[in-house]
Amino acid sequence: MKNLLIALLLPSLFILMSASSVTAQEEEREPTRYENPQWKRVILVDYKPGQAGKAREIIRNNHAKASELAGTPRPEMILTLHSGEYDLMVIWAMQGGISDMDWEVSPNNIKWRKAMNEIAGSAEKASEIMKEYSNCINKSTSYIARQ
Repeated sequence: MKNLLIALLLPSLFILMSASSVTAQEEEREPTRYENPQWKRVILVDYKPGQAGKAREIIRNNHAKASELAGTPRPEMILTLHSGEYDLMVIWAMQGGISDMDWEVSPNNIKWRKAMNEIAGSAEKASEIMKEYSNCINKSTSYIARQ
């Protein structure tokens, strides 16, 4: 019984000792900031089976054209994935840095939506196109990264 108790407590003790040594090391460091960090939003999309082509068509004919018309930023990179659980990776520059996260609705989002409404012919038709695109998606996730 005593050996079992030691075997159960030893990993916990090791974790506590490691945590205290990390804290001591952090206290000895000088505060530093990243020099000119380039923050990115990385979006991964998994399309429903057979829907990737339709989704890309919607992006090409509507989303990209709305960005062009509105003068809003386009993705820095779009990658078609050939392995893993996702089909597409889209990387956007966060032009305002991490403070881009402060917006619930940004000025660029408003400009883009107005352009999307114009391309579609109305706000209702734009919503239908966006819903059609969303229906192509099985799942998606996003990350914030620093270059």
